[in-house]
Parts: sequence; structure tokens; C-alpha cells
Amino acid sequence: MSLSSLYLAQGRTLHAVACHHLRKTFDQDVAEVSRVLLSHNPVCRSIGIASGRSLLSTTWQVFPRIVKGVFYGTNCSSHHIVPVPFDIGTFAPYTIDDLAVENWIPYHCIEKGVRLLDYYRHEVANFPTLPTCLLEHRYSVFIGDPLFSPVNVLIGHQLQYSHVPEFRGDVLVVKHARNSSSVVVDIVDEDIALVNLLVIWYVHGQLPS
Repeated sequence: MSLSSLYLAQGRTLHAVACHHLRKTFDQDVAEVSRVLLSHNPVCRSIGIASGRSLLSTTWQVFPRIVKGVFYGTNCSSHHIVPVPFDIGTFAPYTIDDLAVENWIPYHCIEKGVRLLDYYRHEVANFPTLPTCLLEHRYSVFIGDPLFSPVNVLIGHQLQYSHVPEFRGDVLVVKHARNSSSVVVDIVDEDIALVNLLVIWYVHGQLPS
């Protein structure tokens, strides 16, 4: 059994699998984490990520709700539409602050179990380079700490934009409800082309030529 399979079989999330310095994320990792989340297996309640401690206790509660986001793993062959759960103990109406994004994005800046919600989160409300061209739906982009992350090969090469400086870390994108900065809805296949542009623009500061 691989290391990632062993961890996930015990209910650990992707940040527990990837807690090792510069751990890369592959397609099989995404598939395993998605399977665990959708099956409502035991959910890791972890703190002390910065010190390398990945599992303190486990709960058998299920997630109250799951939405679909887009994930760009560092060494994946393509983007993946993935389940993003709302955290256990949260109640409707669910907002973006209730998302348990640590299932996909490792937060090495956590101290004493407190996650800085917006430290690696950026909301995109307009089309790139056109401030007055507002999007029908806003999107939020989550990234990992680049100091603890490998180069994202997928963004650099699979999105055909490899001539810019290297970007480090996994990327997760979620979609907001129309005219909302807090309510989150499912990303669908029709969103992917736009999301690809938003990700390139966000991580590189410019659009492909």
C-alpha cells in the first residue's frame, strides 16, 4: 500500500498526506481524497500543521453539505472537479468561510489550531484586465503556502503557459452564487474555460498571449 493510500485509509485528508515538505500531488491522490470525502469516512480534525503533527482526533460525523470545486494539483495531468465539504459543526446558511478547504489545500500558517481564513484566498469579481466587466458569478481562489509547496507543473505546462515564472502549490477554485460574496454553489463543466483563465491570471498576473 502506498503512503497516500495508507493515510487516506485511516481517514486522513490531503494536507495530512502532503504534510511532508514539498510533497507533490498526483491524479491518484486527488481520486483517493475525493473518494474519502464522498463516502463520509472519518474526518481528520487536525491542528499543529506547521509542526508536522497531522492527526489529533477523529470524528465519525458526516459533512453537512458538499459543493464541487476545481482543483489543480501540482503534478496532476489535468484539473479535477472535486468535492469540497462544509466543515462539521456548521449550519445553514453555509458560506465560504464554512468550507473545509484544508481537505485540499495545506495551511502551514496554522498556529494553535486557528486558520487564517483569507490568508491564501483571493476573490475574483471581474474578468481579468477588465475591472468594469463584472462576472455573473464570483470565484474564490485558494492556494497553499508557496514556501512549503513544489512547483505546480499542471499550471505551468498543462495550461500552456510555461514561459512565466514558476508557481508553487496546489490551487482550489470555488464558485459563488450569483451576486453573492459568501454563498457557494457547484462549479460545472461550462465554468472550466473561464476558471482556467482566472487561475492563470491570478497566479501569473497576466493572460496567455
